Amino acid sequence: HSSQRPEPVRLYRHGSDKPLGFYIRDGTSVRVTPHGLEKVPGIFISRLVPGGLAESTGLLAVNDEVLEVNGIEVTGKTLDQVTDMMIANSHNLIVTVKPVNQRNNVVRSS
Repeated sequence: HSSQRPEPVRLYRHGSDKPLGFYIRDGTSVRVTPHGLEKVPGIFISRLVPGGLAESTGLLAVNDEVLEVNGIEVTGKTLDQVTDMMIANSHNLIVTVKPVNQRNNVVRSS
């Protein structure tokens, strides 16, 4: 079976001073490894600002896991480092997330 690549979400501010409209937090992600499930640190979306840029895309949701910021994997980076990356790229931010509910690619067999 093919594991789908998460789609990058582009947040363009168009030079406006509108904030990106989301907050991130530290969390624990579960990865599937050859040895079974492993818990690893991850970065997650903690909050969306109503009416903000992130919410308006309809592509980000609370508890989505942030995988990449502008093509750079966030694995092993601290929350502060990831925040800095987002601020540095805030005028053309491309965030790749793993949706919390895997909107399109989880088939549950009962």
